[in-house]
Amino acid sequence: MSDREDTLEHARETFAEAVSLKVEQLGRFVRGGENPAIVGSFIEELVRGFVREWLGGWELVTGALYSKSSFESGETPMQLDGIVYDPRSGPAIIREGGFAVVNPAFCPAVIEIKKSLARTSMDEFVNRLQNIYRIHMHDRSAHNVMGIVIHDRDPEKTSYRGECGTAGRIMSYEDHWGGKCPVFILFRQKGGTFEPFEPGIDGMMKRIFALREPPGTGYY
Repeated sequence: MSDREDTLEHARETFAEAVSLKVEQLGRFVRGGENPAIVGSFIEELVRGFVREWLGGWELVTGALYSKSSFESGETPMQLDGIVYDPRSGPAIIREGGFAVVNPAFCPAVIEIKKSLARTSMDEFVNRLQNIYRIHMHDRSAHNVMGIVIHDRDPEKTSYRGECGTAGRIMSYEDHWGGKCPVFILFRQKGGTFEPFEPGIDGMMKRIFALREPPGTGYY
């Protein structure tokens, strides 16, 4: 195998094509151009399904993270919709279906998924992720707390985080932007259509699978 081979190329294509085909199927019954919010919600659920599949034996649950240190810190508990929980590592404190309160020691990552940034800003979303990292996941890499945004009207512009000397442009979907939690925008919304944003999809897939490599080194 060539060292230059893009090993995720076809997986990215399959992901984008699968979403497009499902959206086309939805369009037989729901005219997405008249109500893009319905299509956006549908794609969000599709993405959650893919993420659950990619996580392998780990689960994607909603709920809250609890540790003695975070409780005693007086920080306001955060409701999370993307806790990556490894049930093989330890039991949940409270579990009811897809809702769980669990110690972060048993959680490889947090993946917060939002339909769009229509009700918030990229800065606010990144700050939320950084707070999750600061309170609950500070013993791991900041990249283990990530955000996925399903669609945006201008993913390239929204992903731009500034300039950094010789590194040039810093984008939210890259791994090297100052130890910040990454954010991946997956689709460009143009009216009722959703076009794949390849850098965001590529970054998301690499980061999720990087959680599992190399074997035997824990969640770092």
